Amino acid sequence: MRVLIVGGGIGGLTTALALQRQNVDCQIFDAAPTLNPAGTGLWLAPNALQLLSQLGLAQAILTEGNPLRQISIVDSRHKLIQNIDGEFLTQACGYPIVAILRSTLHALLVAKLVPSNLIVGKRCIRVEQGDTEVRVFFADGTHATGNCLIA
Repeated sequence: MRVLIVGGGIGGLTTALALQRQNVDCQIFDAAPTLNPAGTGLWLAPNALQLLSQLGLAQAILTEGNPLRQISIVDSRHKLIQNIDGEFLTQACGYPIVAILRSTLHALLVAKLVPSNLIVGKRCIRVEQGDTEVRVFFADGTHATGNCLIA
């Protein structure tokens, strides 16, 4: 089984790591000539950290990120919508909500990949589905063939 993944963002990289962990042959193709994740920061919920723990990343995320002890969600007028007790979540779920820079999370994911599984500068322009395989065509005139495509 060979899985092709188009998109080297957080979702594509996490999927590739999960497949890699199961010894599934996979390749990630990203259109950018170098990986430069967009955005500033994000929150990872406890269930995301449970999954990332299975991929060997939870401790690095806890070290590089900022566990949130208390979160207050307000509306546009600063009226309280909800308070979230991060300590309670940690006790109940095993992990807190963690704020982390998107670029830091991206780098942690890339570091766990088999380097040859990530190919940059490959903009997908067309896909052809056959009975038993899928072929992905790139703007540079090349193509890749696999049994499954995740995009």
